[in-house]
Amino acid sequence: MTPGAFAAIESRDSDKDGFSNIDEIRAKSNPGDVLSTPTKPTDWLSKIEESMMPLNELKKIFPEIQKFSLLEGTLFPDQVKDVEKGLNVKLTEADAVPTFYFAIKDQDEKLLRVGVAVFATPTNNPEKLIAGIGVDLSGKITNIVLIKNKLSERLNDSKFLSQFKGKNLESSLQVNKDIMPASADSVAESGFVAEAAKKALLTISAVFNKKK
Repeated sequence: MTPGAFAAIESRDSDKDGFSNIDEIRAKSNPGDVLSTPTKPTDWLSKIEESMMPLNELKKIFPEIQKFSLLEGTLFPDQVKDVEKGLNVKLTEADAVPTFYFAIKDQDEKLLRVGVAVFATPTNNPEKLIAGIGVDLSGKITNIVLIKNKLSERLNDSKFLSQFKGKNLESSLQVNKDIMPASADSVAESGFVAEAAKKALLTISAVFNKKK
């Protein structure tokens, strides 16, 4: 599934309810359910969001949070360029359609966003490493959890991962500079974790930085 694939079927009426897929999407009704229309969308979206939430992983990133919401985004071309410039690597098509998971806290009877998590991979060996990065509202990393790690068991070391806490876009996030490698024989692998963390920070900044 890519943005191009979805664009190709926007004009179709997949569920034969008299409304095009794109009209249903804009109205937040379900283009794949004849009972969900722009005039009667039903509550399908909230149920889908809940089922898509990787709660076990999110609770590892934000241990004290019980409620989350998600936002699926698409980076504009200028945002893609900003992230690529910061990383000095090209983004994949998947990188350009990130999903943001917001940590929600009940404060003074109001539901407030207190942080956001992004799952990121390095450019090399993306199938072997997925890092979940939690970031607070000031743009600092609060936690990093390796959701998938087939590179080196040493990368799971808590002392290594704790170095990322408090880091932000002003940090170099370079191994042997402000991040020490997990071990002497896992320098390259440690760099992949650092790249994933930086990609997450740059992506969050590109989408939510109020200056942009």
